[in-house]
Amino acid sequence: DGREQALLPRGGVAALLKTRSSYRSKAYCFLPLPGCTSLPVNINGHFALDSERRKVIVAPGHDQRWNDDLLNFVLVPAYAKLLEEAKEHVQLSKVSSQHNFVGTDRKS
Repeated sequence: DGREQALLPRGGVAALLKTRSSYRSKAYCFLPLPGCTSLPVNINGHFALDSERRKVIVAPGHDQRWNDDLLNFVLVPAYAKLLEEAKEHVQLSKVSSQHNFVGTDRKS
């Protein structure tokens, strides 16, 4: 695991509060990695990369497990926290506040 190499599983997510139609989210490992992600947020993490430092390792093995753990235990909770914080910046319309949604109190 990362303790053998004194690595810290660090990561984070970032989102624009105002979107632009030309905006494409990216993955970073200190510097931007080539290509875009299909996520609505940018992600940054201490990923295990290939020897050219251009791709996140996804092949089975130690480095792939590191990346999976980074995703599951650092980036997913960071994304959830971002969504919680974003709720404070989003105003619901009158229409949506007048309807019941999954998870709201309602009588059976």
